[in-house]
Amino acid sequence: MGALKAGRRKAAVSLLASQKTVAAVENDIRLQVSTAAAGLRSAEAQVHEYQQGVLEQSQRLADMSLLGYKEGAASLLDVLEARRTLRAVNLEYYSALADHLKSRAELQWAIGGSLPPESVARPSAPAAKAPPVPAIKPVEVK
Repeated sequence: MGALKAGRRKAAVSLLASQKTVAAVENDIRLQVSTAAAGLRSAEAQVHEYQQGVLEQSQRLADMSLLGYKEGAASLLDVLEARRTLRAVNLEYYSALADHLKSRAELQWAIGGSLPPESVARPSAPAAKAPPVPAIKPVEVK
């Protein structure tokens, strides 16, 4: 009879340990999913900010500085600075796109499946005309 009670206690302790392990894994998964989802929301917001005006505004400023130079109202240095700024904005935009794709992949990994189609539009070329930047091809995660 004593061996039976000892076996039951051992089984109860083993069950409790297993339940605690399952709860810890579930909490870890919840944390990974919520962290990845927050990262994706942040990356989407940053990409949208660029798409909703920053790219267009920096292109407009570069165009205006070139027009000003042609009309004699701006110096060549002004044009070069505007072009440098435009290039930096385009680089930051593509960096934001890369962060968005990385965040999306992290969330897919955390949930163990795929996500619905993207809500962030990825243009094949930047909104700015100069300098030309090669198009980014989306990476398919299998």
